[in-house]
Amino acid sequence: MAGSEMGEMARDTVGYYQFAGGEVGNLLARVPGAITSHFEFQGRGSLRHALLTPRPLGVVRGNCLLLGPSDTPVLRVLDQSGTGVGEVTLDIEVHRTTDEHRRQWASATRAGLSGLAGFIQGFSIRRMSRRVGMAERVPYTDDLVVDELGYIWSQRYELSHYADSAEWLVFTEAGTRIGTVTLPVALRVKEISTDAILGVHTDEHGQQDVRIYALDRGRDIEPRPPLPGCEAQSATGDQGAV
Repeated sequence: MAGSEMGEMARDTVGYYQFAGGEVGNLLARVPGAITSHFEFQGRGSLRHALLTPRPLGVVRGNCLLLGPSDTPVLRVLDQSGTGVGEVTLDIEVHRTTDEHRRQWASATRAGLSGLAGFIQGFSIRRMSRRVGMAERVPYTDDLVVDELGYIWSQRYELSHYADSAEWLVFTEAGTRIGTVTLPVALRVKEISTDAILGVHTDEHGQQDVRIYALDRGRDIEPRPPLPGCEAQSATGDQGAV
């Protein structure tokens, strides 16, 4: 985390490392992470995550790692040595934050509160929303997954935490958007094969179960081509990243 003065914003970074043979290896790259707002509340200094703070993203595609923050739809492409070999720009619109986003955040955060305790908590949320710094851009995604055929899936970011469904946008390896898939918002997608989506579903009581959804791609079941610079295994062998 980079230091900041009172009232300023600070942004941390997250490292991605090689992982092979059960051991953490060399640092591959760092990517911008969460934003933190430092402000005074009742005469004391406080640290809070900024409103609409982005988060770091990292996903493996073939022999390469795609990296980027969730507020800029440009993914850096790194080979297994950590060398940059290109970028993928996703065809998705990114919005700058406004005061209306601040109000929407407060409303979405207060949703579902009830009774006296809810009223008091809602009052604190309104006050905090006026004091806490806000990120420059609204995150464009909540999650990224690369499927078995090489397509990139992005779960569209939703301000409200009470939505019933989540919209997943599907992109080619070049970042061209080709379709949309709607899934339950409580499903954390773990793997997407040629004809199925595997995920962990968490209900309102915190109970989890593994679910599989059928996926019909029609006749489009040919693997996508590798990204430039990711065609062959590197000399260091078969290594992953975490």
